[in-house]
Amino acid sequence: MSAAALLTEARRLGACLAANGARLLVEAPAPLPDVLVAELRAHKCELLALLRRANEVDRDAVAEWWQERAAIMEHDGDLSREEAERQAAVRTLAYFGLPTSYRFH
Repeated sequence: MSAAALLTEARRLGACLAANGARLLVEAPAPLPDVLVAELRAHKCELLALLRRANEVDRDAVAEWWQERAAIMEHDGDLSREEAERQAAVRTLAYFGLPTSYRFH
């Protein structure tokens, strides 16, 4: 399985992955399947590179895209600002391929 596919699968299970120097940090609400953990370990270098590239994204472009989506959802979807920002964050992470640990503020 590719590093991107592993990241997607881990996120699907609610895991948050982040690069911290040479360490791959993984937090999940429940233990991940042993097979997935073994794959994450086997592809650690590729995952770290993928997560680092995500950190190099143009933060201004991400913030602008997120705020625009939130404004549209708030206005057209009649959502509270808080809910609009939450839903926009989910879409922004997917659009830019960012880790769930990405912070918008």
